[in-house]
Amino acid sequence: MSYGGTLNGTSYPDVFYVGAGSKIYHRVHLANPPTVLNLYPGSNPVSLAMDPLDYTNIYVLDSNGSVWSSIDEGATWTDHTGDLRKKVDQPQTLEIYNPPSTKKNSQDKNAHLLVGGIGDVVTLDPFHTNAKNWTKVGRGLPHAFFYDLHYNAVCDVLVVGSLGRGAWTLDAPFQGGSTAECPPVVASANTGAAASALAAAATKRHSPAAKGPKDK
Repeated sequence: MSYGGTLNGTSYPDVFYVGAGSKIYHRVHLANPPTVLNLYPGSNPVSLAMDPLDYTNIYVLDSNGSVWSSIDEGATWTDHTGDLRKKVDQPQTLEIYNPPSTKKNSQDKNAHLLVGGIGDVVTLDPFHTNAKNWTKVGRGLPHAFFYDLHYNAVCDVLVVGSLGRGAWTLDAPFQGGSTAECPPVVASANTGAAASALAAAATKRHSPAAKGPKDK
């Protein structure tokens, strides 16, 4: 499920896309019944990601390891699979990186798709014409089954969850992001100096290398 989105700067908190069986259901307004995206060409949806800047753009990873996109709420679809299955076994999770528009990014051309599975997390630029080659995201990830991805746009951090190998973070994964509005960690009576150290670390920019449980 992908829930809540925006369009032209307006919030649509009730919009969603839901995969159930072989179908994808979509709704924009709370009062509207969900509709089925009957033109979806893929197999059973495994993971969905809605563009945070435009809810009409939906991205789907299916059970065959194929990646599909629609920029018109399911009326037409594009296959972005390319060489994905050569780079990742059992693709399991999909996320979209699309930082808020800036003067240098007025048309959202910094967007990237990310897919995790057994062995790696890889990325593709969906707006690049005929882009078919998925590439590795960052460096330093262990060989693991990467089961969940989440990009925090406010703090410009990609969080990668694995089975049995912990959670990993990648700061500033691509160009166009910003930490200007990332809130610092504030020390409290319960957390004390440890939280103060975290607050200092929260403002530090890192090289594009994955940080995991063993990193200091």
